[in-house]
Amino acid sequence: MPFDVSEASLDDIPTISAIEAAAFGPEALQNLMFPPEATSDSYGPWADEKYRDQLKSPVCKFLLAKDTDTGETVSVSKWYFYEKATDIDPKPTVMSSFPAGANGELYNHWKKLMKDKRTEIMGKKPYYLLALLTTHPTHQGRGAGSALVTHGTDLADAANLPCYLEASPDGYDLYRKFDFERVDTIVLPLEDWGGKGDWTGVVMVRQPKRG
Repeated sequence: MPFDVSEASLDDIPTISAIEAAAFGPEALQNLMFPPEATSDSYGPWADEKYRDQLKSPVCKFLLAKDTDTGETVSVSKWYFYEKATDIDPKPTVMSSFPAGANGELYNHWKKLMKDKRTEIMGKKPYYLLALLTTHPTHQGRGAGSALVTHGTDLADAANLPCYLEASPDGYDLYRKFDFERVDTIVLPLEDWGGKGDWTGVVMVRQPKRG
């Protein structure tokens, strides 16, 4: 495998933010929440601070895939390891601080839609949440994302816990390869927020594998 998987530290946060911005920048929902012309200078520092806060949580881990030849970090995943019912907070996280020019109301609405669906489907059962998987565009298709999914699902299997995620339609086929099954769909009409079309999240669950 051409990638090493390791856990991120606070020093890795700027790299994580940069990969996320490069990968998600062209997406319609991302552009509505964080218009590039208004947030190009402020998004990076805001994302850095957000990820620093998340990394302080004992149940949140960022995993990095690094190219074994160059040492470059090319892909990142964010997992929440809800190994006990008490680890799960059913309330959506409402952020109050955003970059100037961002649509914070849309961001919080989107996050609430996803959190409500997780609560509906998983309840208070322990599970592993794959909350983010992104690869720098110049390294997509090389297997870095697969390496991170493999690492996380191996941990879930060892703990005998299911995994949950919301996939983009483009990511659906990748997760199917790892035995994630479609259980529901979340649709956010972008017309309601000044955009076009819909944002669609494919809700997927993977049961643990034994042996």
